[in-house]
Amino acid sequence: NLIGKDLTKMSLPVFLNEPLSLSQKAAEMMFFSDLLDKAGEESDPVKRLAYLATFGIVGNVFICGRTDKPFNPMLGETYELVTPHYRYLAEQVSHHPPILAMNCQGAKYEISQTIVSKMSFTGKSVEVRDILPVEINLEFNNTIEHYKYNRPVMVVGNLPGLVGARWIEPQGKTKIWNADTKLECTIDFKARGFFNNDLN
Repeated sequence: NLIGKDLTKMSLPVFLNEPLSLSQKAAEMMFFSDLLDKAGEESDPVKRLAYLATFGIVGNVFICGRTDKPFNPMLGETYELVTPHYRYLAEQVSHHPPILAMNCQGAKYEISQTIVSKMSFTGKSVEVRDILPVEINLEFNNTIEHYKYNRPVMVVGNLPGLVGARWIEPQGKTKIWNADTKLECTIDFKARGFFNNDLN
C-alpha cells in the first residue's frame, strides 16, 4: 500500500540508514571543489560551463554501492565544514517535510541549495528526486555569473532483495545552465539494463 506514495512522510526501519546525516552527506559534493576553482579562472564560457557540469555530475561517484539512506537531521541541527579551500554550512530548517538549507563559499564561488527531496516507491525500487536546483554564483573578471543545475533522479533498485543485492544509480536527463546567458549543458544518465554489467 506504499506504492506511489511519498516516503518522506513514512518511518523506515533504521537498518536502511547509513551512519551519517543528510547534512553531512550533502557536503560530499565539495570533494571536487577544485573544479569550481578552475571554472573561476577559465576565460572560455563553454569550458567554464564544462567545469561546472563536471562538478555537478562527478559527485555521483560517492553513491556507487551506498544504498542506505542518510538520517534526517533534527530540526535546527547544523553541520559545518571548514577547509583551507571553502566553508560549508548546512541547517535542517523543516522536519516535515524534511528541508535542508546549505551554503558553501570558496574564493571564487558560492553554492546554495534548499534540499527538498521527493521519494516515491514503485514496488521494486525507490526514486529520489530533488525539487529545487542547486545554485552556483561564480566570480569571473569581477562579475558574478549565476548557474543552476538539477541533480539526476536517484534510483535504489531491487528493494525486496529476492535475487541479488540492492543497487543505486542516477538516471535520466539533467542539465546545468548559465541563468544569465542561457548557455546550457544536458547530461543523460542511462538506466541500467537487466544485468549488472551496465550499472552506473
